[in-house]
Amino acid sequence: MYKVRIAVAAVAFLALATTARSQGHPSKWVGLPDTIKVNRTLFADSTYQLVNTTIVPDGVTLTIQPGTLILGNKTGTRSCLQVERGGKLYAVGTAKAPIVFTSDQPQGSKNAGDWGGIIMLGKARVNSASGTATIEGGTNGVYGGTDDDDSSGVLQYIRIEYAGIAFAPNQEINSLTLGGVGRKTKISHIMSSYGNDDSFEWFGGTVNATNLIAFAGLDDEFDTDFGYTGRLQFLFGMRDSAQRDVSTSNGMEADNDATGTLNSPRSHPRISNLTLVGPTNDTANVPNSLFGRGGHWRRSTRYGLFNSIITGYQEGLRIDGGNGDLDSIFVGGADCPQPADFRIRNTVVTGKLSEVRGVSGTSQALTDSWFNCASMGNVRGGNHSGAGLLAVSQADLNNPDPRPSGSSPAATGTDFTDAQLATGNNFTFTSTSYKGAFDPNAARKAQWDSVWANYNPKKTTFVKHRTGWNLVATANTPANNHKDSIYRNAISNAFSFNGGYVVDNTMDAGKGYFMKLGDNSIVEQVGTSVATAQVVNVVNGWNLVSTGMSVVVDAATAGKAVFGGGATSASNFFGFNNGYSTETKLEPGKAYWVKSNGAGTITFNP
Repeated sequence: MYKVRIAVAAVAFLALATTARSQGHPSKWVGLPDTIKVNRTLFADSTYQLVNTTIVPDGVTLTIQPGTLILGNKTGTRSCLQVERGGKLYAVGTAKAPIVFTSDQPQGSKNAGDWGGIIMLGKARVNSASGTATIEGGTNGVYGGTDDDDSSGVLQYIRIEYAGIAFAPNQEINSLTLGGVGRKTKISHIMSSYGNDDSFEWFGGTVNATNLIAFAGLDDEFDTDFGYTGRLQFLFGMRDSAQRDVSTSNGMEADNDATGTLNSPRSHPRISNLTLVGPTNDTANVPNSLFGRGGHWRRSTRYGLFNSIITGYQEGLRIDGGNGDLDSIFVGGADCPQPADFRIRNTVVTGKLSEVRGVSGTSQALTDSWFNCASMGNVRGGNHSGAGLLAVSQADLNNPDPRPSGSSPAATGTDFTDAQLATGNNFTFTSTSYKGAFDPNAARKAQWDSVWANYNPKKTTFVKHRTGWNLVATANTPANNHKDSIYRNAISNAFSFNGGYVVDNTMDAGKGYFMKLGDNSIVEQVGTSVATAQVVNVVNGWNLVSTGMSVVVDAATAGKAVFGGGATSASNFFGFNNGYSTETKLEPGKAYWVKSNGAGTITFNP
């Protein structure tokens, strides 16, 4: 361990400690009301809780700062955030300081469906007979209208974890639900993980989006219906083989509406650079039958999929005749070249049982002819590994590398001609030389999901710190305990204390450190949860310590902090929050000053 003595005497701390002031801790939860009645900003130095359904009504704007943590209440009544028509949400995080919506349960106790999710409702067209509809999920929100250019705000660099509440059969709140949202709304860099229903669902509307991650969800990754006509690019969906829905889990599920009518506007998403990884991408592993298709296009939908990868599902793509309308495209029209409004181009598809399948009256011969049309440049990848598609497996679920291999047909051969058709939707696809969501020629850490995405939320402890100097510690057992790995926003060395301050950048459990951080943000410590008693050595005099645990320790309750050896008593525990204050609740990832009357140990009990 590299240590350098710093010329700062312990008496400097004593002077500070004697002028300590009591103040609110920045990580105390602030409950959000059922209705945000006036414009409001949520700040990164506080932690907020969605107690029940929080509504942002017409005419009100909710702004959320980068690095803000919002907790969904597991015991609440459909705890979620709903932005109604005319309301606006400006939740703009950054790669280093994403906004995180997650369960209010502690590390190791979070589960899919702990809370609802985010619902955004707009005034763009939907294809219901009345032109409006009530969003599913039991929140009674109305969406739809006539303004395809409507704006509901901006969502960028956001993670939504453990969301999705089933209000009733076919009445679920998804991780991110978009109902009639207009194209002037901006959405990019959103990750849904361990959702209890769909990761993303569009009910009509024209909103475009880029850089979306659907990770380990229960039902469908990307679900489009009720006349959705937006554009989507750089989408990544990856399955956890233990997470599947009784209704069958698909990568893409697409309908015109619930019964397959021909109502207008017709659902017609255009998607480019999609990578879907099902529960297996090898020839030996047979996934559970409830894992269905990489794509299920049905019920009179239209679709455009370009420059993409589908692998790891039992069926790569299913074309479902449904209402008979899709049949008329193939039988009454040409299957090659493909119809302009029902097209898949320059895409690699694999499947355990079949790559492309036609059902419900859509003949297999015509489906094969449609997919194989030479001018479309599609590739049948065989039984997953045959095309050398991905350097990824279920063993790497929490550290995926979804880039195509260099020899893969997905590494080259793109065409954006069809994707760029029907401009006027305020969106232009970014041309790439590779298929799928990730560049095979760029380093993994240089990809667009680097830094802000978290593929291991089950082992994440959230710690709140402010800009400037903080008392910090480890909150669990990290794989790499160097301060640059744990505190990526640090702008100083880590200083431990041993009669004076010492540069000590290898962070050990039970020790505390002074460190300067560059922003108000959530520090996400990923590692094995620690919830058993921890013994910490102390010296006679002042010590900078932490509990070394992932749970809160009550220092004021008898037997919670037990002194031993030569130490028989001590001062209060002092925390630092732009000033020193006495603390009785010792939190994960925080450090505290304590004065011992002798050398010995403190045992912290959970």
